[in-house]
Amino acid sequence: MTRRHKSTGRTVLNVVLIAVVVASGVVAGLATTSSSTGASGAITTGSVTQGTVQSVQTATGNVAAAQSYSLNFTTGGTVETILVTEGQQVTAGQALATVSSTTADAQLAVAQANLASAQARLTQDEQGGTSTSSNASSSSNDTGGSGFSGTAASTTAAVTTSPAAPSYGGGSGGTTTTTTAGGSTPTSTPASTPATTPTTVAPTTTTTTSAPNPVTIASDEASVASAEQSLASAQAAVTGTTLTAPAAGTITAINGSVGQTVSAGATSSSTGAAATSSTSTTGSGSSSAFMTLTDLSQLQITCTIAEADVSQIQVGQPAVITLNAITGKEFAGSVVSVGTSGTSSSSVVTYPVTLDLLDPTSQVLVGMSASVSIVTQQVDDVLVVPSSAVTSTGKTGSVTLVSGAKQTRVPVVIALAGTSTTGIYGDLKVGDKVLLPTVTITPNSSSTSTGSGTLGGGTSGFGGAARLGGGGFGGFGGGGGFSFRGGG
Repeated sequence: MTRRHKSTGRTVLNVVLIAVVVASGVVAGLATTSSSTGASGAITTGSVTQGTVQSVQTATGNVAAAQSYSLNFTTGGTVETILVTEGQQVTAGQALATVSSTTADAQLAVAQANLASAQARLTQDEQGGTSTSSNASSSSNDTGGSGFSGTAASTTAAVTTSPAAPSYGGGSGGTTTTTTAGGSTPTSTPASTPATTPTTVAPTTTTTTSAPNPVTIASDEASVASAEQSLASAQAAVTGTTLTAPAAGTITAINGSVGQTVSAGATSSSTGAAATSSTSTTGSGSSSAFMTLTDLSQLQITCTIAEADVSQIQVGQPAVITLNAITGKEFAGSVVSVGTSGTSSSSVVTYPVTLDLLDPTSQVLVGMSASVSIVTQQVDDVLVVPSSAVTSTGKTGSVTLVSGAKQTRVPVVIALAGTSTTGIYGDLKVGDKVLLPTVTITPNSSSTSTGSGTLGGGTSGFGGAARLGGGGFGGFGGGGGFSFRGGG
């Protein structure tokens, strides 16, 4: 019995010594491979290339038209015709729809007549005013010895014109004309005996012409100007009974119908994201325009950028755009505006950034969801390595060069750190291999750690005097480990 107990004691001691030796080997092995191997004994490397590295800012948004018009009749009435359909492309000035023009035509005729009357009155007053008067009188002719003797041989008309007296009642000076009809031309011979013979003088007609009155002329001219304005308004009303396209584009919405009564409205335009949802007021209580015209030849995407990143965005920066509905294709874009007024939501402030879609196809439709990658920085003709291979602080860092079984730490200068690759300057050449971090899964644990040979948990203590307790040796990362149990 005693021998058996001693043998058991030696067995336990041998187990403990073996466990210590094994544990020492594990720890030594971890320390040796931490900078060069993973748990499987293999290393992961990446290649050094030469090319371009970009730093990008990503965002999402929706496709919108760069320009859109909300169209309304400028003259109210009953819709008579709609000359286009949704989806139809139109040209600038093309007729799109009409309303009844009966009332507008009648008002135009009245305006034309009023203008003609005002112009005639002005013409007459510019020629000055005229007045005519007539009277009849009798006189006697002396014939005889000491007078004049004669006989009326023929009847003639004598016209005498003399300046008229100035007028002080509203006109200036004029001309007075006196006409005598049926008079006689006497033959006078001195006579020693005067004699008186009564004669009859024909009625006299007097016509007086006054100069134009400046006050009257000014009033007439004002009347003509007012009539011209009324005519222009009437003509515009007639024109407004036809809805026309203000620019070339595509009819993307028709909200009215033939027979509908519409009131006068206005045509408005909008740009960018606002163009997709622009509305204006039209007749019959409608909240949308009678028609919407959209310029689909120029599309844009408006996205939001967080305040921490918006300072990196500048007008003119290139972008790569992908659309959820069109897989496998990238579109070129360019930043056209950066908003200066931020919007706060859930304590996050963002700013609107608008990009032009430079090469859209017919597949691209307004409203499609888009992902945007704006190139904020770019360096060309540099050495390029995977970003995970670089350990850096600011603009300096290092990579681990792998040459066979040899690993060498090489200092580098960071040209630009991109999303997945980093541009560097250093004593490397194209084709060199650099060490990448590995992912190690420890036994009895689901946790992982990223790095090359990182030693985890630690060493647990031993159990009782006769056996190695349950703690064991810690493993990589997660604290699992090797467990050795003794007898007893």
